[in-house]
Amino acid sequence: MSRKGYEEIETPSEYRSRWERGFLISIFAAVIWIGSGTQASSKFTSSLVFDHRSRTAHRESDSISTEDDTITNNDDLSLDTSSVTVNVTKMTWAVTDVVSARQWFHRYLATSKAADGCNPHCSCGDQGRVELNGTVLGCQSMFGLHTVDSFSKPSGPLSLEYIEGVFDTKLGDMDSYVDVMDFHLGLFVINLDPWIELFESDGIPVHAIKWTSADKKSMVSIIVRVIGTVILEICSEHQSYFDLSSLELHPLRFAGEIGVLKQGISQDLVPIWASRASSNVTRDYLFWRDILGAKIVWEDTTTGSTMRYLEINTDPTVFEIHFIQRPADYSGGMSILTSKITTE
Repeated sequence: MSRKGYEEIETPSEYRSRWERGFLISIFAAVIWIGSGTQASSKFTSSLVFDHRSRTAHRESDSISTEDDTITNNDDLSLDTSSVTVNVTKMTWAVTDVVSARQWFHRYLATSKAADGCNPHCSCGDQGRVELNGTVLGCQSMFGLHTVDSFSKPSGPLSLEYIEGVFDTKLGDMDSYVDVMDFHLGLFVINLDPWIELFESDGIPVHAIKWTSADKKSMVSIIVRVIGTVILEICSEHQSYFDLSSLELHPLRFAGEIGVLKQGISQDLVPIWASRASSNVTRDYLFWRDILGAKIVWEDTTTGSTMRYLEINTDPTVFEIHFIQRPADYSGGMSILTSKITTE
């Protein structure tokens, strides 16, 4: 797409305003970062990059040295979640068309342009960043939906276009649940009907499923593809569109109680989980446990797949990380088998 296409989605005044806000936010964040660094025992509320810093500070407060033989292979370096809050602040996808992704977010979700980001062209690639409006009662103040095409830094033997083509083949018209649907962001809404009606009016296919929550609420989820590898699952206990008897029953999709989640929530689109297809859920769990202090809140193996849901110490609303390990599925010519996607 030409540069003109980028300029059409952000006016010069919007560009200046975004960077003015971004500059002020950066200064504020720097002040907070410097101030928090003087108190190693304070409670850190941070994004992923600050999580590592808070863990270092905790080690220093315990007089653990990395420059001598104090640490051995037998030492427990897992995070002390009693002193660290890990706020999940965004979900990022690699896509080849960030402009279309951003336009989709603006049309179908309550979003605004992100204060930090490119226009969306950067020297390292392209960005389509938005923020979900009204997520102040979610796991942090504004949750980011980021799409990136880092064409200057390709990685691996397969192109991003090729991977998106695999998703095209596997997902088709969304009439059945397939393995790549396990890559998604889970969002909670008060009522599904507005989204169902909007998607139907624009001819956007969705895959609907039903499930029962931990507190016995009858839930319905619609799984929708934005573009490329970007997939969302929007769930609610309220909808009037589908006949429940016609929907496929799935295992638990969220380990928390919906009744507790809804307390005080008056807005929609609250991010409550991120899901990943996995070739080894035990490996992934151990990483999240040791680095971010995650704990298992639900697991299941009765469906022929291994599902492990993790909880991290977010505040004020719980955010879960889901890992799903399914039998090999070579539809589309590829499957998730080992530590990477492997061709048949």
